[in-house]
Amino acid sequence: MKKILLALAICCPLFAFAAAPLQLTFDKASVQSFLGTLYGKILQKSFVLSPDVLSLNRPVTLNVSLEPEMIGSFVTGFLADQGLIAVVRDGVTYVGIKSTLASSSVALPAPVSLDNSRASFSLLDSPLPSRVTSARDSLEPAKPVEPLPPSFKVFMPTRSTPTVLCESVNRVFLNTCHPAAAVVVLTHSQHLEVISELASQLDIKPTLVDVSATFIEVTGSKRDGYGFGLVANVLGGSLGLNLGATADTSTITIKGANFTALLDILRSDGRFKQVASPSGRVASGSLFNIAIGDEVPTLSGQSRDNTGQVTSQVVYRPSGVLLNVQPVAITEKDSAMVSTTVDAQVSSFSKTESGVNGSPTLSKRQVKTSLVLADGEVAVIGGLTGSRGVSSRSSLFGFNVSNRDDEQSTDLVLLLSAKVVAGVH
Repeated sequence: MKKILLALAICCPLFAFAAAPLQLTFDKASVQSFLGTLYGKILQKSFVLSPDVLSLNRPVTLNVSLEPEMIGSFVTGFLADQGLIAVVRDGVTYVGIKSTLASSSVALPAPVSLDNSRASFSLLDSPLPSRVTSARDSLEPAKPVEPLPPSFKVFMPTRSTPTVLCESVNRVFLNTCHPAAAVVVLTHSQHLEVISELASQLDIKPTLVDVSATFIEVTGSKRDGYGFGLVANVLGGSLGLNLGATADTSTITIKGANFTALLDILRSDGRFKQVASPSGRVASGSLFNIAIGDEVPTLSGQSRDNTGQVTSQVVYRPSGVLLNVQPVAITEKDSAMVSTTVDAQVSSFSKTESGVNGSPTLSKRQVKTSLVLADGEVAVIGGLTGSRGVSSRSSLFGFNVSNRDDEQSTDLVLLLSAKVVAGVH
């Protein structure tokens, strides 16, 4: 009996001082935020994220519990699953895209399979090492591959602007063109001449497009008809046109109409309220972006280190009226058209008891569409619809005469016009 008690006395301190599992919880956090927290806060390593990694638009959602000896294998497997690789040089970890930092001969472990419901993980077809001295040691690749040396060339546009020119080049070769006082092409040496030649070919005088937009809020009951149809009927009646908006229609176009005149018609009706009227001039093919509202802090993820300290990641997300329009001018000698993509969004945050990690709930109304407009043509776009219940009661001499429950609609209708600037196409 004494021998058993002595054995327990020796073993208990070992269990008492065993390292606690590492809990990682991230909800739609950016891959850059995840890697920064992982290397900087948890592993406490010096690191550099390549420009290709910084440009990734890839959310990370996971909830895992890891033993200390499993962290290295998990990180290596996660990077491989995301197409990334970590290379260590002079004590600094460089994280980049696999194709740019390592050749195809570098062996990577099998991808990680995450099971959020059980908060656990497993490595497919990749057994855990029998002994790992530390998480940092397991991250060191056996044969680091040096990236190809970058080369650069400075190009001075003569017709376009550096910003517009780089937008066009980067659609073909991602993140190789950087606008400054001139255009700086930064890439691997074997691609430098090809990209520089492309930049010279795209150095043309841009066609300018005037974009005008207005958000109209329509308030009324469902008996009045939904907001988009109401706007179409009012404009059609004032212009003497049958616009023919039906319940399954979300976009109509009005030819030969003056944008300002249409707004004056809607302002004269008390059911319509002008919310925002962004306008501006943009080069053909460039993005026209307007954001009217607030930046709301939201919690994107949490992590817990071996000491139990919790680190939170906060992401600021826009709310309000957001409009993205990308017009492309199609010009001929005597006429012009504008092909445009539209992404309109109206959003707001509200407090909720069921939100993730106490984050507010995002209420969003959004419509995306592609249009081809004649020069100066006005498009009326619906689809930003919301509703709420309204109850009313009528009484006479203190007696209840009638009760009525109705559904109040608050729809947003977008009026959009894109016109090629005369004399520049």
